[in-house]
Amino acid sequence: KSQTTLAGQTANVYEAPNGYCDGPGCSNPFVAVVTGKGNDVYILQFNGDIQISSIEKQILNSVKFNN
Repeated sequence: KSQTTLAGQTANVYEAPNGYCDGPGCSNPFVAVVTGKGNDVYILQFNGDIQISSIEKQILNSVKFNN
């Protein structure tokens, strides 16, 4: 959907208003923010949402990586 930053790293924002559909049904809607640092991938997922709320933006802004 878009890009943002997470702890100074570029992150992709994925919105799944219909959830993840595989097999017989779909999950609840969610928004996921995904970034990589070194060899690791970090995913913050907000279940039940179709877009990032202002409170969730505050949570994202508070994330820090320890070296």
